Amino acid sequence: MPDLEQQLKEAASPLERMKLIAEFAQRLSITNFERAVELVDEAIPLARKQMKRGECRREYALLVRAFGFFCYRRSEFEQAERSFQVALPLFERMNDYWDVANTVQLLGAVAASLCDYEKALTLFERSKLLFEESGDAANALRSLSNTAAIYRRTGRHREAFDHFSSARRLAVTINDKDSESNALLGMGMVQNDQGHFDEALQSLLKSLSLKEESGEKDGIADVLLNIGNVYALIPDHRKAIGYYERSLAIYEQLGRIKSESGCFVSLGLMYLGLGELTEAREWLEKGLVVSKRIVDLQCYSSGLATLAEVMLRQGELDNALESIQTALGLMESINEQDQIADALLTLGHVQSGMGMVEAATDSINRAIMIANAMETKPVIRKAYELLSNIYLHADEPVKALEYFKRYHKLNEELLRTEADRRVQHIRLELEREQVEKREALLKIENERIERELDLKTKHLATMAMSIVQHSNFLNAIGNEIGEAAKKGTENTQATSRSTLTKSEATVSG
Repeated sequence: MPDLEQQLKEAASPLERMKLIAEFAQRLSITNFERAVELVDEAIPLARKQMKRGECRREYALLVRAFGFFCYRRSEFEQAERSFQVALPLFERMNDYWDVANTVQLLGAVAASLCDYEKALTLFERSKLLFEESGDAANALRSLSNTAAIYRRTGRHREAFDHFSSARRLAVTINDKDSESNALLGMGMVQNDQGHFDEALQSLLKSLSLKEESGEKDGIADVLLNIGNVYALIPDHRKAIGYYERSLAIYEQLGRIKSESGCFVSLGLMYLGLGELTEAREWLEKGLVVSKRIVDLQCYSSGLATLAEVMLRQGELDNALESIQTALGLMESINEQDQIADALLTLGHVQSGMGMVEAATDSINRAIMIANAMETKPVIRKAYELLSNIYLHADEPVKALEYFKRYHKLNEELLRTEADRRVQHIRLELEREQVEKREALLKIENERIERELDLKTKHLATMAMSIVQHSNFLNAIGNEIGEAAKKGTENTQATSRSTLTKSEATVSG
């Protein structure tokens, strides 16, 4: 808070100073983390002492929660969880519903960071209800968005999309454009996961428009990155590279190292898709160095999996096997379900190249099971194609033909679905253009009518002015005539008087 330091200087007693710190510490940590930590370290001993006397229960709870928040920011998740669990029952006993909701939301964030996703879902859903009861729609929206993100991360795309859609509706209701943009971003990411590329681009471009309207650079970079992800899967590797480079430039400007490493890995994947293996390897190795240094397991495991594919194409099968097995172990440890299936396909490909047919088919069948559960048909299509090739090279033509038929059938279905989507998209675009043209024509007609009315108004004003001027002229003429008539009358009367006087004089003589 801008005047907190002044208020602390003016505090009448250490107790009053402690209460001020308790009230503002968590918010202060957003703007001045080190100072917030220093103040909380100072205030907690006094708050604990007062707490033992049965006083300052709320202040103690606020300080303990602030300390937990600091631990969370430093990735000390176990300590953060312990602190939040101490604060929560204190707020509950005071029936302080908003602070209960906030503490539950923070516990959900810790559970998500520890990859305990079911617990995190329960906590976020509870915090949403509590915020709604407290009348805080903005924080309820945040909990709803967090729930959607966890559903996506665990591969439950239908639930994720429904929750992001609900978050968007709520954001529109409370006129929160930033949250609306974030919800659209989430919707686009889920649509991309499901292979609904046109819909994904529509959602992401709407999100980008809102981000650009607000001038939020980091948000713009995030959306650009995800538009690149869509083009990566279409696939249009050159377009994807363009979007990744645009987002990378902003991340470098903002100093977002974690996001930079993600761009490095994504660029490596695109150059792999173009068959430019040397370029791909350079980008991937840059991403791996950074993600390992900052302990970003998600990015590091993704980079290792992609590097394994590069090594596979370069004939380094032993290195590829080691890389993909390490990547898969990391993905399973952080429960990255949406990446595990792809990693298993890469593992199967490497194993088949090493002549490990049984192990390869086991890996690919595991990938199919996960992809079926997640309803990601593009992964299943790739799996069928791999199995067909494996059985063909293993001299099992019957099985090879069976999986080729499955691949061909699913490929036709996906192509047909994509074609239907594109037709629907074109139809919607045509309808939108027709509406825009009708609106444009109506606007032109309204402008024409307004111009005619404006001209008529000006003409009437000119006529009125002419009438006024003519009337003024006539009045002036009338006044002059009246003055002349008056003078003429006066002269006549004077002449008559003079004649009469002369007549009277003659008679007298």
